[in-house]
Amino acid sequence: MASLPARQRRVVQAISASREEVGLSQRELSRRLKRYPTYIQRIERMQRNLNVAEFFEIAVALDVDLKDFVDKVMQGSEAPRRNPAAKAPKK
Repeated sequence: MASLPARQRRVVQAISASREEVGLSQRELSRRLKRYPTYIQRIERMQRNLNVAEFFEIAVALDVDLKDFVDKVMQGSEAPRRNPAAKAPKK
């Protein structure tokens, strides 16, 4: 099993890769989450830990398939697929 820092790195990598894949800035993702602009910055710099509810909120805001998102974190793989049931992002 991966150490906590390694798992945290994989969570951050999955969030960052997914955010970039859908074309969102850190600021826009923070806005979708109704958080301060520094919220995602601090997460992606590993200066802030996430709880499970926040992790799920981010996955929903990114419109990614939640199971795939968790699988990618556990495997340390590429960005998760978009949620096929989700609506297209608003421009």
